[in-house]
Amino acid sequence: MGNKGLSKNFIGKTIREYGIKNCRANQIVINDYNMILDKNDVMQLSLFPYEPIETGLVKQHVKELDIVVDIGANIGYYTLLMAKLKSMVHSFEPEPNNFELLKKNVELNHFTNVLLYNKAVSNTIGKAKFVLADYGTGQ
Repeated sequence: MGNKGLSKNFIGKTIREYGIKNCRANQIVINDYNMILDKNDVMQLSLFPYEPIETGLVKQHVKELDIVVDIGANIGYYTLLMAKLKSMVHSFEPEPNNFELLKKNVELNHFTNVLLYNKAVSNTIGKAKFVLADYGTGQ
């Protein structure tokens, strides 16, 4: 069994089981943002602490009144981060369940400077099959 199989079978299963058993609510606070998440989604449970280097880069480079695009917004961590910086955020999330959580998270934090699109983004026009990993809808 390669590393991928080990991660998928052991680590992913352990995190998923731990998260399901120990996550008391589906609403949490991450870096001052109220967020609703799917406690059965391993990727969403891995938000603690959430990508400090990337968060720092966004805070350093995104300025007030910038127009920014969040492609593959998932449940909205970066959307909320950029909205709090008072930029205009266009967030794209094709997966319907993630999109609903994204919408709820923007509303929960009372941001009005965010436009949401339940669409995928590509460099080509057309239709494509959208495949989700079995351990999280963010992959």
